[in-house]
Amino acid sequence: MGYGSKSNKIINVDVTGEVDSRIQERVKGQVGKSVQTFAGVIRNTGTGWGYIDDIGHAPVNMDAISLYNGSINVHHTPNALKVGTLIATPDETYANDGLICGASVGTTNSYIHLHFPLNVAIDGNGNLTLPSYFSSSVTGYLSSDKSQVVIDHPPVSASDIPQVISPTNNRENADYSVSYTDTQVIVTLLKNMSGHIYYDSTSSSFKYIGSNIDDFSFSFDNVTGELTVAHANITGNDVYSISITGRDGYYTPKLSVPLTNSFKVKFYDDAGNLITTPDSNMRFYFSRPNIRYKSPMQAANEILIKRGHCKADANDVVNSGANIWINGLMEM
Repeated sequence: MGYGSKSNKIINVDVTGEVDSRIQERVKGQVGKSVQTFAGVIRNTGTGWGYIDDIGHAPVNMDAISLYNGSINVHHTPNALKVGTLIATPDETYANDGLICGASVGTTNSYIHLHFPLNVAIDGNGNLTLPSYFSSSVTGYLSSDKSQVVIDHPPVSASDIPQVISPTNNRENADYSVSYTDTQVIVTLLKNMSGHIYYDSTSSSFKYIGSNIDDFSFSFDNVTGELTVAHANITGNDVYSISITGRDGYYTPKLSVPLTNSFKVKFYDDAGNLITTPDSNMRFYFSRPNIRYKSPMQAANEILIKRGHCKADANDVVNSGANIWINGLMEM
């Protein structure tokens, strides 16, 4: 017998022996048990999720689709005994959007959860820009004084730190501070604490003009001649440092007492006399160096917030040219 014949004989033995047994085990499952595969391609064109069933596609051992708590409920293998596996994966279009599919798998039906990266923009008029698949699960608004942006969204990992970007689209720059939980991001806009304070004789009151939130309050002591300017408490380096200069008035303002939530000013005329009755000559600029204070968003401001993947409501995930591929195996 030649070498070629001997080689053929060995191959025949392998195929009908151990190799053949392993092949059957892969296809049929463990000895004495059987498995069933299932597969399908699902899509939402705007009328709900369904299988692609056309000349080139068909669901295999899969049944009805429904929605449950924002997830896709696919029905399959009604007589299965044990879970083998289920894999759900986005096509190239959804993959480009960052979609991640996660499945809660059962023997007869499975829930497919859809997660996208959170990218939200909000402008100084409170207009929110976000992908359509977050249209019902992500909200955003400005605080009443427009100094804070608040974004509420589905949960992310507690360790996920939001990225906040400003400006976007070459808009006006803005400083900010950020606080967050796993379902919320709050961005507070900040600018240098400064402005112009003056006595308005028409209203008989002191007023503030500047780029900060106007939450300043004023009280004047006619005995000591002190104007107290109160504001929210501030923290940071050199909080007691204040610069004060006169403006368009005949009086010279002098700092009396600096505190973290207020400061006091006295006014003197050219002869050095203390003024104890307010009038329109009481005008000055002030600045607290290195202190950022709340500032309202302007129309030219825009904030972009980016976080990790959030669950999207499957009802909102609509794309006539994008699919999710499903493949599974169950023990019968």
